Amino acid sequence: MSALVVVFSACSNPSEQPPKVEEKPQTIEGFVAADENFVLTPKKRPEMNVLGRHYKAKPEELKTLIIGTAREVNDIILENNCIINGPIMAVYQQLPKEGVVQDIFVGIPINKTIVQSKFETMRIPKGKFHKAQTNASIGESSNLWEQVSKRIKADGFKLEPPYIEYPSDTRNAEMTTVVTQANLLLPYLK
Repeated sequence: MSALVVVFSACSNPSEQPPKVEEKPQTIEGFVAADENFVLTPKKRPEMNVLGRHYKAKPEELKTLIIGTAREVNDIILENNCIINGPIMAVYQQLPKEGVVQDIFVGIPINKTIVQSKFETMRIPKGKFHKAQTNASIGESSNLWEQVSKRIKADGFKLEPPYIEYPSDTRNAEMTTVVTQANLLLPYLK
């Protein structure tokens, strides 16, 4: 009972309480634009070493490419004691267009460069990117690449590769990872 009185008396004495610090309202720092299909914000990325493989394919085949690449790349990562630094991703050298066969590099960012005969390590320099969180699934974002790039150009930015697409994931009621949306990264260049 006396401990309760001590705590109560300490809390009730206003002269002993520290002054309250006013909380600043939170802002959406870096918010650029929103659309019914995407939210655009700036994002800084560290240098990435992406272990993967080049494919000649259409962007809408990306899900299949990811499934075909993930296991083999994960095995190599495990064999070489690497650390995964991000989700599996697709790297394009030109803006993806639906139905157009192009070079697509699919890989996983890791902590070091690996010399491998079947796969290669693509180095993506650190930098600032436009990140578009979309309402499209991975590989189904071709029309959004065009919308996002138009918005970026309208704001006075240049478009230059690499163009990166990677999934964001959430957990369902069973705590299983579910890929729900594609994130698009375009270099932040004036």
